[in-house]
Amino acid sequence: MGSSGDPSPAPESSTDARFVKAGQCVVNEGSNDQPELKVVECGAKTLEVLARFDGTIDFEAKCKDVPGYQFHYFFDSELNPLDFVLCLKQR
Repeated sequence: MGSSGDPSPAPESSTDARFVKAGQCVVNEGSNDQPELKVVECGAKTLEVLARFDGTIDFEAKCKDVPGYQFHYFFDSELNPLDFVLCLKQR
């Protein structure tokens, strides 16, 4: 399709919330009860990741002191090191 110098498209997993970092934005394509976060470009009606904490699901302790915090998301894996908390704000 192109020469080896062409940038390849990002893998689909790059939109997976498991890989999101602080400063990036997400949208919830699921419900509040069963959220499905997808990494997107920041803009109106997106949720900005203010902070990310790995290896925990204790969103109350982690997000309470994050300036601007409004919402949270946590991922609870069977493998605790893969757990994480996102502290979010609406843009």
